[in-house]
Amino acid sequence: MLIKEIHLIEGSFEKHIVFDNGINHIFSGNNSCGKTTLIRFILHGLGFAIPDLNQLSMDQCHVKMIIESGTHTIHTSRKDQYITVKHESESKSYRLPRQSNEVLQELFQTDNAGLLECILGAMYIDQDKGWSLLNRGKVIGKNIFDIDKFLSSFTNGDVYALVDKRNALSNELKRYKKLISLFDRQRTLENYSTDGVDLRTLESLQIQLSSEKSIMSTLKKEENRLKHSLDDNKRFLDFVDQMKLVLSVDNKEILLTHDMIVSCPDNLSLIDARLKIIQSRIETSKQLIFKLEEKIDSYIKEKQSETLIESFSVLPISKINLDPIEIQSSIEVMAKSASDLNDEIRQAINSDDAIHILDEFIIRNTKTLKVYEYIENKTPHCFIKDLKKYSGTDYKKIIFAYRLAYNSLIEEKTGIVLPIIVDSPKNEVDNDNLNLMMDLLNRFYRHHQIIVASIDEIPYSDTIIELKTVKRLIDEPRQTHQETII
Repeated sequence: MLIKEIHLIEGSFEKHIVFDNGINHIFSGNNSCGKTTLIRFILHGLGFAIPDLNQLSMDQCHVKMIIESGTHTIHTSRKDQYITVKHESESKSYRLPRQSNEVLQELFQTDNAGLLECILGAMYIDQDKGWSLLNRGKVIGKNIFDIDKFLSSFTNGDVYALVDKRNALSNELKRYKKLISLFDRQRTLENYSTDGVDLRTLESLQIQLSSEKSIMSTLKKEENRLKHSLDDNKRFLDFVDQMKLVLSVDNKEILLTHDMIVSCPDNLSLIDARLKIIQSRIETSKQLIFKLEEKIDSYIKEKQSETLIESFSVLPISKINLDPIEIQSSIEVMAKSASDLNDEIRQAINSDDAIHILDEFIIRNTKTLKVYEYIENKTPHCFIKDLKKYSGTDYKKIIFAYRLAYNSLIEEKTGIVLPIIVDSPKNEVDNDNLNLMMDLLNRFYRHHQIIVASIDEIPYSDTIIELKTVKRLIDEPRQTHQETII
């Protein structure tokens, strides 16, 4: 897969970026210029569920992309939770996240559900969680990578379903173990008295406070939206004046200025009026929240804080009817079932060559990055645990080696050549180790498209995409903008 172009549209502004097939360096002289935001827009445009960064809502932007996947050139267009995928003469629209699997099937040209669920972890390293994810955990947001599920996607049979069943059973087992702890807590509180503490009064105040804070949150979001809309409209009017456009009317040339756009003053006045109403309601809500917090503080000061805290922990727990014998019996049954499922999964995975091929890629990558000694005596390497005790730099190099190995296994087993997207590789890594990481990419992954976001110099870059506008990625006035937007 190759990401050829991305076109971002936000109100009266846009950003169009073309990518090289080789190593792309998204660069800025300073932080907060939109490097991470651009990368997340790429993933958002591919149909993944990606959390917003700062105050920019990706769902409010229109994201268009051109992608090459296999022999197909694919055009995608995503706005809010709807995405259209078009290639050749066929165009299909999907609703996300409900139809995200169908979208990924179209883009990555595979119907392997297990692989698609893990594919993001093999192609993208996030600036935060990405440098701590080894073989199990969150890639970004709610996107998960699980080594068992990943390897099971290459096996014959329905091992993928067994992994899902095992994971669900493990989660249920954790909940039952918490019930045992709850029962132990009940026994220590059997003779506890809550006399003198009126929890209903405090609960009522807390409910009112939570409700008002929820209202405040909604009002603040609306305030931000209106401010953003007001700024967009004002920038558009400034843009009209700066362009010095000339109109021909009755054979006379007239300079177009913003005051000639009839609807603009009314729209701006409307937005401004709505903004003032919202801001007034915010002030009222702030005062109410302050009064409620004062009442709660006053009540707490009247009572002993330990009594209040203990009362809140006792009353809900004491009302729960728990049978410890039945709970313990269920725990033992579930633990045995989970263990049997785990044995069945490992047996199926070990019967396929994927685990051995993956270990070979891991060995190659860790040796290149000079961290093989940390995993040498732990086999199979792909199931390794407890590496966080090593230094930050070495641990990050191990993670980098593993994540690239997953990418290599996908290519080996399916023929799919994924892009490699890396955000902030320099974090806690010195220049020598950064060069080692880039050497690994240059030696073994040159046939992949590589996109690296960093404020530091990146060796072997084919194209530098420089972002210059601080705190605003989408900064170019739209050439085809025709009307103001509220």
